Amino acid sequence: MGLSTSVGLVCNGEEIDLALREDEPAKPTIESSAKQKEQYAKCERSNRLSLIAIRRTILDYLKSGLPSNVIAKGYLAAIEKRYFVSNKAEARTLLNQLTNMKYNHVRSVRDYILNMVHIQTKLRGLKLEVSDDFIIHLTLNTLPPNFSQIKTAYNTQNQIWSVNDLLSKCDAEAKKLESEKKLKSEIALFVSQSKPRPKTDKSMIKPNHHASNKYQKFKRHRYSQVRKVDGNDVA
Repeated sequence: MGLSTSVGLVCNGEEIDLALREDEPAKPTIESSAKQKEQYAKCERSNRLSLIAIRRTILDYLKSGLPSNVIAKGYLAAIEKRYFVSNKAEARTLLNQLTNMKYNHVRSVRDYILNMVHIQTKLRGLKLEVSDDFIIHLTLNTLPPNFSQIKTAYNTQNQIWSVNDLLSKCDAEAKKLESEKKLKSEIALFVSQSKPRPKTDKSMIKPNHHASNKYQKFKRHRYSQVRKVDGNDVA
């Protein structure tokens, strides 16, 4: 739906969109008929209300630099030109995002593909056709090596895949890879806990003579103190 159509729907009722449908009439003079003056007044009112409706409809960043002293038709033409330039810039940005996407394992592979489809839908809205085959090829080319089975299946099968096929197959492969990773971790933990502890060779333990001498000195000192108490040998 174009902007003029949207404004027409907003204004349509009391022929408020008259200024958008018909050319601006000549300004009435003293010699103009009552009907001509009435028609001019209708167009003036329609032009004023149409400008208000248009300014409320468009985005703020598109308003800057637009002419302020034109009728509704001229203002609408300037906006459509601005939209055309803006659409080209947006399409270029979206294409760059799409072609530079890489799967980073932070989110699920399903979300990764759906994000590609979301950009594809935006580009189609800008009249830039991006086929499903392109999305499938781009997805497979940007997935990491552990999805090689999916890539091989796509290259060897004669069946044509849809985006939904790609989603279901990649989702199933991601779950399988996650299960395998979890199983490997559990096996590694079990093996590490099952290893027997090495026996200690007592012949390799060196006696601590320093600690033994220190204990003997403490024992003699303590014994001498006990004998001095009341002349009794108190242990």
